[in-house]
Parts: sequence; C-alpha cells; structure tokens
Amino acid sequence: MKIRFQSEKIITIFRPFFLFFCLTGFLFPGGTITYAEVAGPGWFTATAEPVSHEEAMQYLAERAKTQDITRIKPRIKGSAPSDGAIQPKAATTITNPIADLARGLHNDPKLIFDYVHNHIDYVPYFGSLKGATLTLLTGAGNDCDQAALLIALLRQAGYTAQFRYGTMDIPYVDLSNWLGVANNYTLIGNVLSSGGIPVTVYTNTDFARVDRFWVQAVVDGTTYQFDPAWKSYSEQTGIDVGSAMSYNRASLLASATSGATVTSTYARNLNKNGIASRLTTYTTNLVNTIKNQHPNATVQEIVGGREVVQTQLATYPDAMPAFTLSGTISTWNEVPGSHTTTIRIRHHGIDKTYITPDIAGRRLTLTYDAGHKPHLNLDGVSKATGTVVTTDDPQNLEIFIDHPYSADSSHYQDQGASTDSSFCTAGSGHCLAPYKVKRYATYALITAFGGTNDNLLGYRQQKLDQYLAAGLSNTSEKVLGETLNIMGLTWMKECTLSDQLSSAKILRIKHHRMGVMAQEEGYYVDVKVQAQTSLSRQDPNQDVYPSFYGSNFLFSGFEHGMLEQLMGSDKPGASTIKLLKVANSSGMNVYWANSSTYGSIKNSLQNYSPSELAGFQSRVNAGHTLILPRDAHLHVGDWTGKGYMDKYQSGNSGSIGMIIGGNYSGGYAGYQGSTNPPKVNHSTQTNVQSTPTPSNAGQSVSINRTPTSPEPVNMASGSYLSDHTDLALGLNSKMPLGFHRSYTSAANMQKVDKHGFGYGWAHNYDIRLEEGSAGNPVLGLRTPVDAASMVAAQYVILDLLKNEDNIKGWMISSLAAKWAIDRVINNVVTIRLGNKNMQFVKLPNGSFVAPPGITSTLTKSGSTYTLKERFGAKMVFVKVSNKKYRISYQQDADGNRINFAYSGDKLTKVSNTFGHSLTLHYSGTKISSVSDSSNRSVSFGYS
Repeated sequence: MKIRFQSEKIITIFRPFFLFFCLTGFLFPGGTITYAEVAGPGWFTATAEPVSHEEAMQYLAERAKTQDITRIKPRIKGSAPSDGAIQPKAATTITNPIADLARGLHNDPKLIFDYVHNHIDYVPYFGSLKGATLTLLTGAGNDCDQAALLIALLRQAGYTAQFRYGTMDIPYVDLSNWLGVANNYTLIGNVLSSGGIPVTVYTNTDFARVDRFWVQAVVDGTTYQFDPAWKSYSEQTGIDVGSAMSYNRASLLASATSGATVTSTYARNLNKNGIASRLTTYTTNLVNTIKNQHPNATVQEIVGGREVVQTQLATYPDAMPAFTLSGTISTWNEVPGSHTTTIRIRHHGIDKTYITPDIAGRRLTLTYDAGHKPHLNLDGVSKATGTVVTTDDPQNLEIFIDHPYSADSSHYQDQGASTDSSFCTAGSGHCLAPYKVKRYATYALITAFGGTNDNLLGYRQQKLDQYLAAGLSNTSEKVLGETLNIMGLTWMKECTLSDQLSSAKILRIKHHRMGVMAQEEGYYVDVKVQAQTSLSRQDPNQDVYPSFYGSNFLFSGFEHGMLEQLMGSDKPGASTIKLLKVANSSGMNVYWANSSTYGSIKNSLQNYSPSELAGFQSRVNAGHTLILPRDAHLHVGDWTGKGYMDKYQSGNSGSIGMIIGGNYSGGYAGYQGSTNPPKVNHSTQTNVQSTPTPSNAGQSVSINRTPTSPEPVNMASGSYLSDHTDLALGLNSKMPLGFHRSYTSAANMQKVDKHGFGYGWAHNYDIRLEEGSAGNPVLGLRTPVDAASMVAAQYVILDLLKNEDNIKGWMISSLAAKWAIDRVINNVVTIRLGNKNMQFVKLPNGSFVAPPGITSTLTKSGSTYTLKERFGAKMVFVKVSNKKYRISYQQDADGNRINFAYSGDKLTKVSNTFGHSLTLHYSGTKISSVSDSSNRSVSFGYS
C-alpha cells in the first residue's frame, strides 16, 4: 500500500469556527510619586482622590485639544482581515479572532452579549485601554473595553452598534459585589477613583454617581441598550492556608537565622537550606491537607476568588438596569481620543504617538537597517524611521504613557522614561532614566495593559510557528522580534498569574507595564515603567504595602526565571532577587540602608562608583530604604554587576526598585549569546499545553473525550483531524501491535515527530519523555496541589513583610521568593504519546503530580523514568540526551513486553513477547515504509 503526503507542511484546511471561551526598576534618584507630577521609571502603586464627572469633563475637553493622533477607520463587515494580524485601527477593529468568534456564536446578538457578559471579567479602570481584540484575548476589561468588544462582534454580525457614555447612580451594595470589596463607601470610592473613574461618593445616601460606558445597538429595527460589563459575582472564601500548612513564623525565623549574623543594620549568611526545608515542609503539609480534606477543590476554593454569575439574555433590554441615569448621555461611533490611553515613543528622529488599542497585543519592535537607521515596526511593518545612528554608544529610547485620568491634576498614573520633562507632559512633572539602546541590536517593546494570559501568548506563538515553518532567518525581524516579544509576554503573564493567585484579599488594578526585551551581545528584559493600584478588599489599609512589595519580589524573580524557563537553566539569568541570594551565599553583609544607618554603612561599601554612592545618599535623605549588598561585584555566569532593592512609601503612594547591573530594572543573561527562537518556541508550547484549553483540546491525554464532527473536526478547538491504522497484527495476543498515524491541524506548523511524517503528523509509537519548565500549573492554572509551593511561598513572604519590616524579614523574604521561582524551572515532565501528551508537575519533595483525572504515577530513579498504571502496567523511559528520554519498553501486569529498538535517534523496530514485530524504514528523516513480521508493508511518499 502506498500513501502520498501532498506537502511536508500540511496547511490547516479548517479555520476554527469558535475561538475559545475565556473563563477565566530602576528608581530615579530621590524619586517619589508626588501630587500633580508624572512618575518616573519604577514599579509604583498609588491611589487617587475622587474626581467628579464635571471636573473630569473639563480635563478631557482640554486633553482633546492637545492630542494629535492619526486614527484609521475600523474595517467594516465584508472586507477581509489582513493575514490574521491586528492592524492599527480603532478600539472596535474587527480582526480574525473577532470574526471567528462572531461566526461561532451564529451572529446572534443574544449569544454575543452572553459571551461578553459571562466570560470577560470586569476590571475598574477608565477609558479605552485595550480595545476589542486584546479584551477578548485576555478575558478581562473595563466597561469601555467590554463595550468595544461587544460593538465589534455586533458589527461583524451585521448590526449597527455605538458607544454610550454617561453617569449612573448605583447603590453601594451593588457596587460592592461588582468591584469585589466590602460594602463601605470609602473603600468603594477608593477603588473607583484609583481606577481613574470619575465618581461622586455620597456619604448621606446609599449610592455613588459613577461614569459608565455601555452599548446601544439596533436589532430588527429596534434600538436596545446593552451593558455587558455590569455583572454579578459569586465569592469563594478559600481555606485558612496558614493552618493548612502548619505555618509557624518563629520556627521559620529560627531555621533561617541558624548560623547567620543578623543585626538591625545588616544580615549575613542567612540559612538558605533551612528556609528551603521549611518551605518544602509547608508545601507538603498543604498538599496533604488538600488531598485529605479538599480532594476535589479548585484552586479558587483553596485560595479564594470570585467568578461571574452566568446568565442568559432572554429578551433584548430597551433600557438600562434599574440605575438612575443623570446628566448628558453621549453617543459615539468610536471612543474619542481624549478618553483613550496613549503611548509616545521617541528615539533618534522617531517621535510616534499611539493610542494603546492600536498596539495592544501586537509585536512592536525597534530595529536598525544596514545604514544604521532605526525603524519602529508594528507587526513587521515599519511605521516610523529615524536618522542615522553614527556611534556604537548607547542612545536614548524615551517612552511616555498618558492615561485619560483626571486625578492629580490629570497626571495620575502617567509615567515616563526620558531625560526631558517636557517630553513627558506639557511642561510639568519629571521623568528620568530613559532606556539605552544600541544600533546593532533588536528590541521588542513589550506591553501589558491589565494583564497577560495564555490566549494572547498562544496567539503570538502561532505567529512564530508560521515564521519558523516558512524558513525565515532566526535574525529576521519577524522571527527574532516575535521571539523577544514572546519572552517578554511570558514574564508579563507570570506576573499576572502570581497576582491572581494572591488576589483573594487584595484588589490590584494594573494600569500599565512597558519595557524592552532586548538582544544585544546578550539578551535581557528591562521593565522600567509599571503602575498599579493595590487596595484591600475589606479594609482600606490592610496589607496593601506588604502585598505590593511581596508581589514585586516575585516579579523580579520571574525576570531570571523566564530566561531560564525559555532558554534553559544551563544559561542562567540574573535578577535582583537572584543577586541577593548570590550576596548571601558569598557571605557578604546585606545592609538596611536608610537615613539613620547609611552614614555608618557607606564606608563599608565596595565597587560602587562615587556617583552611585552620592545617589544612595540622596535617596535615603528623601526617605528611601535600600537593601544593599556590601559589594557591587556580584557574579552570575560571566555576568558581573550590582543588584539591590529600593523601597519607598509616603502617603497614598509607594514604590519599589529592583536594580540590577547598569541601571537595568530587570533580568540579564549570565552569558553573552543569542536567543534561540526554535527553543523558545518549543518551551512556550510546553508551557501553554500544560493547561488544557479549548484551543488545544484533544492534544492532552484526558478522561474527558472531546466531541468531534463527522468531517472529523474537533468541536472545541476547530482542528481538522485524521486517523488511520495501516498495519495490525497479533490482535488475539495480550500485547498486539499496530501502526497508527494521526494528524491534527492544530499542530500544522509543528513537526510533532521529528523523525516521522512532518508537520502535524504523529504515529502511535512516537513515545518519548522530556523534562522542561512550565509556570502555568505552579501559578494556579491546573490544580491546587500543583500550585501548593507558590501558595505557601506567597503566604510566608506576606507574613514576614507584615511583621518583620527589617533586614531580616526582607532578606528571608527575598530568599523565599528565589525558592518559589525555582519551582517553575525544570519542574515538569511531559510524556508524548503519539499526538497527545500528558504533563506531570514536580513538587519540592521530588514527587510528581499527574494531570487531572489521570491515575498513573511517575517516578525517577537515576536516569530512568517509570510511568506506572494503578493495575501494574508500566512504561520505562531511558535518557538519550540532556532532558530528553525515549521509551525502552512497555510492560503489562503479567510481565509481557513491547520492546523498542533504535538506530541513533530513529525508532527502527517495535517487537513484543509473542514474536510479532514492526520495522520502520527511513529516507532521510522521513519514514518511507513500515513492514511487519507477516511480510506485509506500507510505504509513504512525499511531494
């Protein structure tokens, strides 16, 4: 029998009809967030005083006069999206994800409304930030962005839809549930005003007057009002995590300080092994509590959380909910620029301003041509060209983010990285420390507005799949730029997941994150610009700053963690958190430097420059506290540099600087060298596939079979499938053999089997095991047992920062954060069984957690893994190279075996105990034929 493959690259022949359901620093010297000023570089949290609708309108009117934004009209129904890319248009742009979803919802307005209402989480910020597509991909947005998504879907479905904007009088009891905070008018006012939302808080009534966006649409000739962002939530309180893990602060401190020297001024030789042992014990205790007392619990049922109450729209609403509308109601086809966040970018002749919906979720890069002219590119298209850079010396890259918020004289949460205060805003404020870039390098300008998740990351990773499959060079803008973009988005996503895992008591509004992921002599991530609001859900002041600082410990750790996840732990990365561990392990003093102690410390400091020492003095004089190693020469691989923390708190604002090396606010590779796009792509696939979603349905081993249509098409992912058995023998024996081929268009850009049939294809004896890294399960996207180590570490860090605000507490917390980051590096084992996989998560005690619903157990002994079924059958894998293993034999409960033989790295023979065998023949890397012991064969051709 002859089977011919038409092309090595099997192209997807069925576009998914349904996308998926989304259920789910450097601190300037002496810098602070001060009233009526623009924040400089750093990681900030701040709250704002309420601003009324009338006051906000005055500011927005002035903002409209000063803006100069070129807007491109959105695509109308009937015109084709451009190769699936998100093109620069208005917030309601119809992209392929929007068109696919509208089609999957049968262009039905009721189903469209239900989707947005039920599956997009509400986040309290003001104005247009994400736009329709990023709101869909991230599964979250405010009322304006949810309105944009609903409008884009309705327009794609053929309906006329517009924005509506006005004020509503909403009872505090309803606002309490909507925002997820206590029914306290002060707290509710803080949340809304700190999100930049105009609000009037009344103390003598039961309501607040709030600015809102909603949608007006015409269906069958009648005009209706839709408010997709207004929804009710159910709450999960979670368990007492401290009791569940038997936490004892005194015991932890005793273990951490055993053999150490700790004074009020410095700490030296803290016992990292003692800390690790305690954290491992706490994790094991928490795992046992979950297994014994909450065996079927979700992550939210353990740590707490909230979910949208699902509803179905029965009739079209011709009026708004039972809230009083007041004042003038505006109706717009598009959100005005005055109500939209902007980003201005300037570099060597480039001066470009974008509205954020035009770049959100896209690849924004800075590259240089052969003549050393800089180009600002959006999804591979040059949008601005600068002047020739004539020197290899670093040049300034300046960024300014301007929100449409009215508080703090209209500068609330605005932030810039520049040496020119007039660049940041018209003549007021300050913003220092621009990014430094070089003319021979490539930079991805990475952004996150309100969070990042796997849907967005997977969307970008599919692009990289396509570029690699097309054979583009690893140094091309498309391949290298997308690789850097994905690396940066991975860091953004893991920061988001970490915050979500600890959000039961703290509400975080993420206004923006922006930085660069760079490829110079080495690669690094540098995020100078980040602003958020942290608020207690129950008490205006409870745990806000300890929580903010603790979350940023982990953010810093993820900087080196992301590099090691995607490029391998043999290529170590540096971050502030890792460097503090290096300082502690080398036995040097790490100081608590403030205005009271710096005078006695500064003469002990080594290898800091005079300007750095003067800067330290300025900062402590301004009220900052530095967590400062004695020596500025800390080593990770070939990299040498400084690393320290800078914390500040005053009034309603606070900041933390995670300083590394030459004023980077991020993580740097320990060795010079280039990123490896295929490796990053593979590592990203490993991480994304660790959490089954509709988009990768059918690719994971599961007890729940995904339904298929007659074609056949996977009804969850929309992937085209093909399955065929070519040979079978020994069907009456206990260990029959059969050669089975399968194809999925979900992998049409991936060579599932390196030595097999090519893109998208696999066979049933392609059975192998690979060690790798995946943050998703540890960060709460699978089961609570998977996430137990991160939950335990977060609990410990928060408790120490609340109760030990000193060098001891901060250094033990930093070591605990480093331990937590280690849990997302080399922490998973993926077993591939043909075109399916299952992923086991390694716990701190060395045991492995199986995927949900799978009863198999995985153990490791030396260089051998054994996968054992509960009734005795097993698979044995042996090591063939770094982190890669292949099946040696499969055995049933009676001892009968299927053995696997190889020539080099190619599978050549499969035989069983009963004398049956299959022999695989190759032409180059492709299987050319398979023969069996009964002298039958099947051959394969390629064209």
